[in-house]
Amino acid sequence: NNDFGGNWASTTDGHRTINNLSGAKMGDVYLMYNSATGDNCVATIKAVDVGTATHVYAGLLVQGGSWKTQNGNYKYYAAVKANATDKCVQYDGDVEYYAAGRYTWGNCG
Repeated sequence: NNDFGGNWASTTDGHRTINNLSGAKMGDVYLMYNSATGDNCVATIKAVDVGTATHVYAGLLVQGGSWKTQNGNYKYYAAVKANATDKCVQYDGDVEYYAAGRYTWGNCG
């Protein structure tokens, strides 16, 4: 599924595994980019309760802006995009309130 259209590529340091407190995998959060548009996308993909609507969140922070998020009950994933031309980003995601992300600036350009 390609909700945002275009050609998206993976990024350096653009993946985090989301685990619960016991270490069991809950899902993954990915940062991707589209070099043609300068857009970045964050997708949080569930690994548990797939097909059942449970809490999923994706967040993207572009330097100089505020967090852009998709947050709600979804069956498979949450995704968000924003333009980050010539700026750095942070990203995070959560599945059923267990979170992971990168909270330092990176992927600048």
